[in-house]
Amino acid sequence: MKLGLLFVLLFTFAHPAAANEIPKLQRVNILDKEISFIQDLISQGQDSEKLRNSLAKLKAERRELAGSKLLFAQNTLKNQTSTKKDTGLQPKKKPRSPELDDIAFKVVSSRSRLRQIDQKLTKLPEDHPQRPQLVAEKQKIKKFLSYIDGGSKVKDSSVKIIEKVIEKAPQSGEQVQFRANGMLKWRTEFKNRTGYQSKNVDSMSAFRFRPSFYFNQEGLMVTISPQVIRNFGGDQVIPQVGNLTTAIETSGNTNSSELSIYEAFVSYKALKHFNINVGREALAFGDQMVIGTLDWSIPGRSFDLVKLNYNDGTYNHDFFYSKLSDNLTNSEKSDDVDLYGTYFSRNKEGLLFDEFDLYYFNLNSKKVSHLWGLIEMSTVGGRFKGLAGQFLYRLEGGYQAGSNVGDDAYQVDGELGLQTSTLTASLGVNQAGKNYRQLYPTAHKFLGFADLFGRRNIRSYAFHYIKPLKKWRIKFDLHWFERVNTNQPLYKLSGANGAIYAQPATEATDVGYEADLVFNYSPYTHTSIELGFSRFTPGSYFKDQTTADYDKEVDFAYLQLKSKF
Repeated sequence: MKLGLLFVLLFTFAHPAAANEIPKLQRVNILDKEISFIQDLISQGQDSEKLRNSLAKLKAERRELAGSKLLFAQNTLKNQTSTKKDTGLQPKKKPRSPELDDIAFKVVSSRSRLRQIDQKLTKLPEDHPQRPQLVAEKQKIKKFLSYIDGGSKVKDSSVKIIEKVIEKAPQSGEQVQFRANGMLKWRTEFKNRTGYQSKNVDSMSAFRFRPSFYFNQEGLMVTISPQVIRNFGGDQVIPQVGNLTTAIETSGNTNSSELSIYEAFVSYKALKHFNINVGREALAFGDQMVIGTLDWSIPGRSFDLVKLNYNDGTYNHDFFYSKLSDNLTNSEKSDDVDLYGTYFSRNKEGLLFDEFDLYYFNLNSKKVSHLWGLIEMSTVGGRFKGLAGQFLYRLEGGYQAGSNVGDDAYQVDGELGLQTSTLTASLGVNQAGKNYRQLYPTAHKFLGFADLFGRRNIRSYAFHYIKPLKKWRIKFDLHWFERVNTNQPLYKLSGANGAIYAQPATEATDVGYEADLVFNYSPYTHTSIELGFSRFTPGSYFKDQTTADYDKEVDFAYLQLKSKF
C-alpha cells in the first residue's frame, strides 16, 4: 500500500498530464472571473438575453473543465494500473473499480463543499436570507455522506489516495493570487426610549462602506479591509491644544470624512493545517454569544492580536492574545487591558452533536475606567448545536471566576425547535447571574432588537419564528424578561458596572416583554432590504419606579440596505 501511494505521488509530477492540466487551470480561472462579472451586471439590473446566453455558454465550458485538479487526479489513478504493468510492478491486490473511484471523488468534493458551507454559515448572521438555502444544501450533503459511509460504498484508503493526489496536483501558473469583495450598509433608525436613555426621541441615518482585499502567495496571505463610517450629517471632532476639541462639518463641504481600518493582518502558513495571524482581525466564535463581530453596528468590532489557528476541516482550534488598551508608558504601575484565550470547535456530521465547542478566555483590566473597572476574570464554557432530522437544538453555558468577580457569575442559553424548508420555529430560555460580565458579544442577536438589556442578572424566555419565501424572509421574535436577583439592579446593553436601571421600591421581578418583527427582501443575489419594528412593554420592575419615567412603551424601527460586491 505504501509503495502504491508513493508511486501515485511520484507519477503526479512525472506524467505529462501534469503539464497538460496547467492551461486548463488557467482557463478555469479566466472563466470564473468572466462568469462573476456577468452575474454582477445582471444583479445590477443590466439584464438582457444576450448576457444570459453568454453566461450559459461560459458556465457550460466551466462545467467541462470543472475540478481540473480532480480530473488530473482521476487520470492519474486510471493510468496507474497500466503503468505498473509496463514497468513490471504488478499490484498485489485487485485494482480498484472505476465505479468506486467515481464515488470516492464525489466524497472528496462533497466534504470540501461541506467545509465551505460551514465557514460561510459561521460568518453569516442568523437572520441572513441565504442561511436556509445553505442549511438545506448542508443537509443534502450530509445525507449523501451518511449513505456512502453506512453502505460501505467506498473505502477510506481510496479517498485518502485521491486527497493526496489532489493536494500535490499542479496549481495555475499565477504566482500571486488576488481577490476582492466588499459591502455597503446603510441604515436609518427611529427610537422612542422615553426615560430609558438620555435622549427620549432619537432618529439617525448612518452608512458603512467596507471593501476587502486579499493577496495570497506561497503560504502567505494578506487581508486589508478599510472602511468609511458616517452618520449622515455628523461632524468630525478635531482635537486641539489641551483637552479642547473642535467639531467641523464634513458633508457638503471640502472637509474630508474619516477613514479607518477594520481588518489588516498577515496570515503565515507555518505547517500543514497551522496558520499564524498578526495584525487587526475580527473574531467570531460559535454563535458570538461571548465574542463576536457585532456586525449589526455600523463600525463593527475587531481586535489587535496575534493568533495561532489549527484547522483540518473537522477540528478548529484558536489561540490568541489581544491588547485592548495600552497606556504607552514604561512605569511599573500600568493601566493596560489584555485579553487572551483559546477556542476549540469540532464540526462533523454523524457524531452526537453537529457542532461542539469548548473555550477559555482571560480578561485582565488594570484600567479604572474600563467597563468592569479593575478586574482579572477567567471565563470557561462550552457549546453544542445541531440538527436531528428536522429538530434543531442549541445549548451554551459559561462560568466566570477571578479577582473582583463575585459569586453567581454564570450564564446559560438554550433553544429547541423545528426547521424545515418552509419555516423555522423554536423556543429559547437563557439566564445570567448577578455578577456575570459579558465579554464582547454580538448582543443584538439574543435579548431583543431594541437593545435595552445586557446579559447580567436577567432571565428571558423567547419564541422565534422565521418564514422564508422566494425573495422574502419574515422573522418574528417574542421575548419575556425577568430579573434574577432582587437585590441587584437590571443592567443596560453593555452590562457595565454603572450602566444600570434604578431599582424599584419593591422586589419586582417582571421586567416586561418585547416583540420584534423583521421583513427582509432580496431583489438581487447580493442585495437585501430590511424593515424592522420593535416594541417593549414594561412590567412591574419599571412601573414601580419612582425616580424615572419608565411606565411608557419603547418603540424602535429601522430601514436597512445591504449590498455585497
